Amino acid sequence: MRNPGPFGAITAALILSAFACVHPVAQAQSTQAPTVFSGTVSDAAPLFSSTVSLTAKDTAAPGPRNIRSTPLLSRDVPINLALSEETTFAKDFPMRRTPEKIAPTDDADTPKDNYLWLENNDADETLAWVREHNAITAHEFEASHVFETLRTALLDNADALEKWPNISRHGDFDYNFCQTRAHTRGIWRRTQHSDFINDNPAWETILDLDALAAHEKENWTWGGAIMGPAGTDRALVQLSRGGADASVVREFDLKTKTFIPAENGGFVLPEALTRVSWRTVDALFVATDFGPDSLNQNGTSRVLKEWKRGTPLSDAQKIFEGEKSRGGVYVRQEGGGIFIINLAGETTSTGSVCILRDGIPKALAIPPGSQFACFKKQIILRLPMDWTTWSVKQNRLITYPKNSVIAGSMDAFLAGKCEFTELLRADANTPLPGCFFTRNHCIISLLDDISRRYHAFRFGEDDGLWTAVAVDAPVSSGRVDAIAEDAGATDDILVAMQDYLVPPKHMRVTVGKPGCEIIKQMPALFDATGMEAHRHEAISRDGTRIPYFLVTPKNFRADGSTPAILEGYGAYGHFKLPEYLPDLGKCWLERGGAHVYACVRGGGEFGVAWREGGHGKNRQNTFDDFAAVAQDLIERKITSPEHLGIRGISSGGLLMAVSFTQHPELFRAAACESPLLDMRRYVTMTKGSGTANIPEYGDPGRQQSWDILKKFSPYQNVKPAAEAKYPRVLFTTSSNDNRVHPGHARKMAALMEALGHDILFFEETDGGHGNTGNIIRRIYHDALVYTFFSKELGLDSRN
Repeated sequence: MRNPGPFGAITAALILSAFACVHPVAQAQSTQAPTVFSGTVSDAAPLFSSTVSLTAKDTAAPGPRNIRSTPLLSRDVPINLALSEETTFAKDFPMRRTPEKIAPTDDADTPKDNYLWLENNDADETLAWVREHNAITAHEFEASHVFETLRTALLDNADALEKWPNISRHGDFDYNFCQTRAHTRGIWRRTQHSDFINDNPAWETILDLDALAAHEKENWTWGGAIMGPAGTDRALVQLSRGGADASVVREFDLKTKTFIPAENGGFVLPEALTRVSWRTVDALFVATDFGPDSLNQNGTSRVLKEWKRGTPLSDAQKIFEGEKSRGGVYVRQEGGGIFIINLAGETTSTGSVCILRDGIPKALAIPPGSQFACFKKQIILRLPMDWTTWSVKQNRLITYPKNSVIAGSMDAFLAGKCEFTELLRADANTPLPGCFFTRNHCIISLLDDISRRYHAFRFGEDDGLWTAVAVDAPVSSGRVDAIAEDAGATDDILVAMQDYLVPPKHMRVTVGKPGCEIIKQMPALFDATGMEAHRHEAISRDGTRIPYFLVTPKNFRADGSTPAILEGYGAYGHFKLPEYLPDLGKCWLERGGAHVYACVRGGGEFGVAWREGGHGKNRQNTFDDFAAVAQDLIERKITSPEHLGIRGISSGGLLMAVSFTQHPELFRAAACESPLLDMRRYVTMTKGSGTANIPEYGDPGRQQSWDILKKFSPYQNVKPAAEAKYPRVLFTTSSNDNRVHPGHARKMAALMEALGHDILFFEETDGGHGNTGNIIRRIYHDALVYTFFSKELGLDSRN
């Protein structure tokens, strides 16, 4: 697990990044389209979280400003993939199962759960039920004339993307983890940084995960690599079994391309929810399962230790111990400081940050919920509320406004004598999702009306003054991402720009100088001729304007006949910008379908108020927003209920299920992937991560929270077919998912089936939450989903 970067402390995304329903940055249904810098190596761009849950209330009215029905330069598509050609179950590496005791939830407020047995992952009757339903689903869709066409297109896209990878720089090399049909589990590889911009860079394989899994007879899934200190040839490789969140950590020699065993002095950590980082090449900071009383309620460690090479883990020196809570502890190093982040408390906005000085943690007295970074021994804060502090220089109290970014000397701050400079002030509806550094500049990104902007600031070490500097990063209505090319050496940044219909373009920009150099352009992976991207708005039940992105196919006519897939998420402050998604383009848009993404409340598109507007007691707003977008699409005759499908994963799966149970008249088909559905038992079903998600959804064990949850919890609100006609639903899940228990999808499918509804169910045994382990199996899964929508929404008849 990568340590979050600057400004990422004490936010919902960080607390939940390892085990929450949200899989950070992209919704886990789709692999992000390639950017020049987004890799698996830990020294990639430090970005602070897009999710900010704060204690202070936002008084400004949430929502977008000046939203128009505007053509975009942009486009969108999911890169997903899935299962082997021979079987729907992994026979080569059988699942490791742990016998479970299922405790019923007995109270007068909850009907008897007749499908509690489907929560038991290792029961023969559960496995038989899964096999039977998998066979029915596979038989129906594999018989379709479009299934093999779609599967082949997805395989071709996967192989094509091998040439346009996500990369991350370490030393003179760019590293990448790549999955193709020839390397289904993936290979970790590298190329010279100077060679990457060429059309066919010379890649060197560092680790073949397929070969490792076969040799060790383990179902290994890639968990990432944490690169050693600058100038070293070491890395910590994280591997999970079957895609589970828990992973083993093994030291890797980049020069010899081999693991270093413990008996030879290598750092090796057993399977656990571990947070680890380098202190030096011979010492690690480790937060893991150290035995009794070392874990929080969510299964992560509350104890941080320093582990020196050549000594047993049991001798590691304790540095910090947090309270038993739903958070955890980890270390972040930047700007010459070593920071201990303690994510603790009942809410996502509480916790503490310490700086390690002379081996002793010293607390930073910053407002709860602050985002922070450190650059050239300057502390940089993004304030969640008005903050009043004493100015020695001016001999008076000074109040820095909420949402401002301020900077001051770390040493002076620790001594209680800090003079701050206000770098930037954002309004309540403008999130600050990222921050990174070049040699001389701090660069802060803003999300302004769902469009990313970058601002650069230079710190004068001689005069101690901050100065705003121009950064000529391109502006787009699509997705623009930036990172320092070599933070310690230059002021160059790499920028990737993409949108729904235009593939990523990679550029080099020098901070303080005009212009940019195009260094690489990804070729089109689907034919976007005649397609258009727009931004519209719908009006929700309470009058709030809800923006949504729309991509229409070639020869589109607004007559209600176009098959359309509507997606959304609306949780954890997550937001999604228009990006190039080749699989959606090839499997849906090219064939005449439309794509829609709804920016509903609960997400992070417009700051804290927007996020809180769909959170807790306001959760129904999220569902109302999504229904409003569906109604708007129908009123505009972009599509019609007969041709409208919905798709979502994890919390998005919850959104889909609530939508079709509350508004069955709006939809023809729904895909609920890795969904959260039984809100009465979501904490009990998934030990650890269930507890970690309480700040997002509420505690169903508390009557006040359950009174809110029971009104929309899909599993408790399904009606018999005689009372409600639901759209056809495809439920998908993974046996190894320990973020959202597969029992959610199983139980909902069984209940709906018993009540007379038309459902389909498919469960993969590989890949964990989001099914990311084996690319062939992911492709199979996505071919099923697109075949499902093609059939149900009428796209088959057009092809």
